[in-house]
Amino acid sequence: MFKGTAISLQNKEGQIKIQKVRELTKLANGKPESLPMSTHTKYFFIGLQTTPGALALAWVAKNPNTSTVILGASKPQQILDNLKALEVLPKLTPQIMEKIDKLLGNKPKLEVS
Repeated sequence: MFKGTAISLQNKEGQIKIQKVRELTKLANGKPESLPMSTHTKYFFIGLQTTPGALALAWVAKNPNTSTVILGASKPQQILDNLKALEVLPKLTPQIMEKIDKLLGNKPKLEVS
């Protein structure tokens, strides 16, 4: 299983995925100086200073189609780490969400019932 993943990350599509993860990690860690963006946008990213995992969970929770975010953990510390997403959630301004959506290129569609 892991061998197939490692091989798939070596092709062009895999390298694009790796670059996206690197950019999201920079965003999560609050290192805006390495991200290409305006000074105004950098201001918003400075405050995130979190982990990629907490950023991902907050991004999922911010999606209007999400009713529940299910946390997976095998150790108590993992639950505490996952709950840090609650601190990130109010920091996900429309500008940050737009930046993430543009970077990933996979914005979920709002379903109307």
